[in-house]
Amino acid sequence: MAESQTSVFDVAEYILAKHAADHPEHPRMTTMKLQKLVYYCQAWHLVWEGHALFPEVIQAWASGPVCTALYELHKGHFQIEAGFFTKRLRVRNDVSNTSASNPIPESAPHANFSATRKAPPSRESRVTSHEHFTHYVDVHNHRSEATP
Repeated sequence: MAESQTSVFDVAEYILAKHAADHPEHPRMTTMKLQKLVYYCQAWHLVWEGHALFPEVIQAWASGPVCTALYELHKGHFQIEAGFFTKRLRVRNDVSNTSASNPIPESAPHANFSATRKAPPSRESRVTSHEHFTHYVDVHNHRSEATP
């Protein structure tokens, strides 16, 4: 089975749109909650489907799981709503198409981000591997099965 071309931004926009539809009186979501939900989506997809839902890296920061690709676009914002990432990615693409002096590569904008950028100095970060997700779930499933 071929892996999808889904990005973390697709997943985040889906979560934000679903939240807005379910909670029209409060359509905004905290970025910390979004980061955690994206983390759970990746973890459960790895367990159920055997491969990653999206290619972007998730790191373990002191405040919880953080996908650095999302963080780079939402840093400085406490709450966001559906369309947030779509608008920012559109602006980024528009700028790259009009700026010949400083083009942005057409490849995934954050493909090598985690390898080249360090987390803010006050945070300790660690990349969370796909094997970590599946091992964690396997271990906890065996514990729950062994409990009478």
